[in-house]
Amino acid sequence: MDSETRVQIENELEKISEMIMELEYSKQCIGEITKGKEQDIVIPLVGGIFIKGKKPEVKDFLVNVGSGVLVKKTPEEAKDFIGARLYELNEYMKRLEAQLYSGEESE
Repeated sequence: MDSETRVQIENELEKISEMIMELEYSKQCIGEITKGKEQDIVIPLVGGIFIKGKKPEVKDFLVNVGSGVLVKKTPEEAKDFIGARLYELNEYMKRLEAQLYSGEESE
């Protein structure tokens, strides 16, 4: 495997790792945000600027299922959607790692 291909695969693996971490955090946030009733919260805007707000009781989420299409989902359905995406990304990551390591062996 040439060094350019190796770098491309390593960059792709890094991006996938970041996506996986973001999705895992999102899944965790769904659980946290659906706890409890309305409450006071602080909402980050940009660069250390916040506003006070109220978190309503959350019963459903709008999930981007691709091409900008939003679908209403319950918290459990949203977590399942994220879980399926995590599975796909982990499988893709395994294939890329196998490709990377098989390329190392052939050198």
